[in-house]
Amino acid sequence: MSTHLSSISNTFFVNLLNRLGVRPPPPDGFDLINVVQPVSLVDSDIVLSVSPSTFTLDLAFTAGAQAAPAINTVLADSGPLTAGVYNVFIMLGVLDPINAAAPTVAVQRRNAANAANIWEQRFYCSSAAGATTQVQLVQQIRMQVQEQERVRLINLTAGGAGSVYDANIWVSV
Repeated sequence: MSTHLSSISNTFFVNLLNRLGVRPPPPDGFDLINVVQPVSLVDSDIVLSVSPSTFTLDLAFTAGAQAAPAINTVLADSGPLTAGVYNVFIMLGVLDPINAAAPTVAVQRRNAANAANIWEQRFYCSSAAGATTQVQLVQQIRMQVQEQERVRLINLTAGGAGSVYDANIWVSV
């Protein structure tokens, strides 16, 4: 037995009824009842506009271009962040004519004291022996940080003579 909840006039859902091919609408309208019927809507006149966009680059966190950096040189550091979820965009460029098979760079999430890594992702770069290594890394991640944590990039191998390491970090909510 169905309970009558509300009457709906025969003109209330004219657009939907036309899409479903119900013509003409019943003269007495429709009854809304408390029985749930599974329905799958696969056609709609609602338009959802989507426009993909790139990351908005504003001021970057960077130490600038580093010539022949020593091991563990901080190439970019976001500084302390407030707790939350962030979009992080990283760009890194390395040109190293000496260490053709050695440049290694790490993206690190650091604790509030900046004393230890919460996690680290290493990027091992290589090219043919005797060739100049050219590395281009563009990485976008979404991450949760706690109060005063930071994101930084460091090189884990010393840059060879004539090498240049350049890294940038952009952070947005």
